[in-house]
Amino acid sequence: MCTDGTLATWGWNNYGELGVTGILQSTIPVTVDLGPVTAGTAPTQIAVGGNHSLVLCANGTLAAWGDNANGQLGNASLTPSAVPVVVDLSALTAGAGCMMLASGSAAQHNLAVLGIPPGVTPHAASVQSLALDGAGQEAASALIAYAFGLDPAGNKPGQLPQAQWKGDSYVIEFTQPAGVTNINYGAEWSATLLPDSWTEIPDTGTGGAHIFSLPVDAAPQRFMRLKVTGR
Repeated sequence: MCTDGTLATWGWNNYGELGVTGILQSTIPVTVDLGPVTAGTAPTQIAVGGNHSLVLCANGTLAAWGDNANGQLGNASLTPSAVPVVVDLSALTAGAGCMMLASGSAAQHNLAVLGIPPGVTPHAASVQSLALDGAGQEAASALIAYAFGLDPAGNKPGQLPQAQWKGDSYVIEFTQPAGVTNINYGAEWSATLLPDSWTEIPDTGTGGAHIFSLPVDAAPQRFMRLKVTGR
């Protein structure tokens, strides 16, 4: 999954699992033909099965392509497809939204984690990471661990803040760990996950308490992310 929103695949293509037509295999990456199925939205997660592939998009669309002998494409047919087809989610609980998907290297089936907020259209929290080298990843992990009082050895009770429903809002609330200094905390929301779509969420907490609240509205989904910077 590339930073510009494209998907690339390579290898065996006997069942169309590469998402391209006219070839049986490719020894170099080729671009998946996302076509109209995912037009106007961005891929946020991918999964790969035995001979099929899946993508979850920012607007909630779930698409699949490749082998379909056991119905693994989820489009109410057993016909394989070399281009993405929309997974039919109509049989799920009304208002349910796919938050996470999974398959496996020999799997002919898929799993999905659904979000069903009480009485409202699903919103979702997301974690977004940057493409960093090894040193950058270590530095980012160290910053997050320090900011939230985490300890890989398990000697401290710190944990990452979890978003929760409170009244008519989705809220991330936490207290800055004792002894942590020179850290700025922030939060943003987006409806699409596109780079320029993020909006700042005010911090209404005082002192060492931080509260980021996102009111519920008629939007089909919302994504929230925390920001931690050193100063």
